[in-house]
Amino acid sequence: MERPDAGIILSEGPGEVRGVRLIGGLCAAFATARIGDLPLGTPCRGIVRAVLPDVGAFIDIGTGAEAFLGGIGAAALPLGARVLVQVSRAASGDKPMGVTRSLEWGGTRLSLSWLEGRSGELSISRHLPETERTRLRLLLAEMVPAERLGAGYGLTALPAAAGVYRKALTQDLAALLAQADAIKRDGPPGPANGAASPLLRVLSALSAQSADTILSPLTLAPELRAAGYAAQTAPALADPFARLEIEAELAEACAAEVEMPGGARLSIEPTRALVAIDIDKGGDPRAPEALVTACLSEIARHLRLRSLGGLIVIDPPRLPTAALNRALEVFKARLARDPVATDLLGATRGGLIELTRPHRGPPLRDLLLGPEGQALAALRRLIYTGSDGQPVPVPAAVLAWLDTPQGQAARAAAAARLGQAPRFSLEERDAR
Repeated sequence: MERPDAGIILSEGPGEVRGVRLIGGLCAAFATARIGDLPLGTPCRGIVRAVLPDVGAFIDIGTGAEAFLGGIGAAALPLGARVLVQVSRAASGDKPMGVTRSLEWGGTRLSLSWLEGRSGELSISRHLPETERTRLRLLLAEMVPAERLGAGYGLTALPAAAGVYRKALTQDLAALLAQADAIKRDGPPGPANGAASPLLRVLSALSAQSADTILSPLTLAPELRAAGYAAQTAPALADPFARLEIEAELAEACAAEVEMPGGARLSIEPTRALVAIDIDKGGDPRAPEALVTACLSEIARHLRLRSLGGLIVIDPPRLPTAALNRALEVFKARLARDPVATDLLGATRGGLIELTRPHRGPPLRDLLLGPEGQALAALRRLIYTGSDGQPVPVPAAVLAWLDTPQGQAARAAAAARLGQAPRFSLEERDAR
């Protein structure tokens, strides 16, 4: 098995499926689906458990940790009220998962929304010419039944709807309405739709296509074939992430400093307020414009791979205005390849480059090095290297996660494959 220049590499273990997309032989994006997690966009049944006056409410959605619903309307909900919400923000650090009462089902050309207690509206993207907006407005008015609008459903025509005729848009709308109608409103807190399998969620997050080169562990091959993907498989008991050195590259992407070819160095430091990135020329012999352009291209890759979001501020070596503008044009083109829309704000008078990127889940470092990531890695190592029956020493936070409902489920999955229950103990340094 050789590492391809482009494609998708998959890995799996008890409680988790992981994947990376390679571009130019390097990891460009990472995705994971873990036991008990809820992807962005998942509709959930919830119960109001606590209220913060004028701020919002905490909602039990069946994950074991309450999600936050912001807004004055949420703060006015009575305790015990049952609500239908959608996951809008992943939990990160000490910030809880965020949810919204405005549900949305997005397609390529149309986006369907629903909000309880309000009439729905038809809208057209402002990025389209006025003549096309008029055509689509009339078309949508004919397509959407009045009773749907009265029940709170709204429909938006996206830029990709330009020039598309009624038959194709009607098929798109039918598919979106089928997703909305599949929601099960009655029942205990938890997902209100049939969630996709972890493998399919990872493939979707990596924008997988049937023509992609996919390298997979043997255990995922049957589901890949059933889903219409042709994959090359690793030998039994071989993890493609380890064999193709993906694990090592991801570990490097968790570090604060990135060594560039030629001697330049990037320092990437997330803080509570923003992500600060410094470009240090070091001993790089390249001309300043070439150096900054190359570093900005590498930063674009790391923003996506590390799943960094919020306000991002870059401090490059000073360049003349014309040279900086040329470098920013290349940077903008690289950012445009990221499925997460990033807004390049430009350069300040002080020479800092500012951009914003929406949060789309926890940063890579938190996923891999947090207690859950360490616990799942320990279980995965047992599967691929075997167990000698002795307890595996782990930090206290990892041991605590292994005792949560998700951790117990992952341990049970590992036990089924090992033929014995995995055992863990407190690391000596934490036991003191």
